[in-house]
Amino acid sequence: MVYGDKFDKLFSPIVPVPLERIIMKKHKETLNISTHTTLTFYDTPGHSRHHFSIYDPISNGIFTGDTAGIQYEYQDQYFYLPSTSPNHFDPEAMKSSMNLYSSLNVDRIYFGHYGMSEDVEYALTESRNWLDVFIEESQALFVFSDGFENNTKRISSRLYHLVESEWIRAGVHSTSDILIHVKLDIEVSAMGLVDFLYKQQA
Repeated sequence: MVYGDKFDKLFSPIVPVPLERIIMKKHKETLNISTHTTLTFYDTPGHSRHHFSIYDPISNGIFTGDTAGIQYEYQDQYFYLPSTSPNHFDPEAMKSSMNLYSSLNVDRIYFGHYGMSEDVEYALTESRNWLDVFIEESQALFVFSDGFENNTKRISSRLYHLVESEWIRAGVHSTSDILIHVKLDIEVSAMGLVDFLYKQQA
């Protein structure tokens, strides 16, 4: 749905995990990986319904996948945006998961994309704030009868303009590769926002 005819080029081949190596975990269940390390699993939907985050007590850090958003770096500056890609995106569930991260008082977030942050509350606050912007702007621009593609293009263009303007004010050069990268990410996030809005109004 997201990558269309680019899927095979990006991801093929997908090699299955042997069944005997799959471990099923529920919310707050643990896994001993050494004599001094026990990981804790948290059910953290929002980005997807099946998403889990993993707490590491040694670093007092949590591996959040995409639920805490995406971290971008530009000349020692860090920026954060939510990942609202289809097709299980749920803004209220995402906010609840982010609140869970805050309640754990972790010292580090390990992002699925890209890297680690020790400025936990700043990262979560930025992702939450941009999530509100993404939702508000998408709702204002969404037209049910206009079709998925047109809605996605219109919302993606608006969100990119807002992010680009904010980042340039923060010091990002207008020709930086980071803006090319974030434009692609926002296009995917716009697809998830449109998918969510169609489900809400169906």
